[in-house]
Amino acid sequence: MRKTKRNVSRVPVLRQQFRAKRKLSHRELGEKVGVTEATVRSTENGRIDPSIFMAFVYSVYLDTKVEDLFSDILERAKAHLDMTS
Repeated sequence: MRKTKRNVSRVPVLRQQFRAKRKLSHRELGEKVGVTEATVRSTENGRIDPSIFMAFVYSVYLDTKVEDLFSDILERAKAHLDMTS
């Protein structure tokens, strides 16, 4: 599998803003959605991708669309399809 260059420059800021809007720490969000503080940090900054289920859990809890919260993953999926066409 070919690696794609991640465009995560604005995504971590966006994810942090959604969390900050709810006035939640990484630990508090993790407790609410059922993951560790480290997982929240890694997901928020783009180091790891959440499962489909967890992406929806995050987006429902943060009251936003999954494609807005994880737009970087959506773009990588589109790029992957372009590479395989």
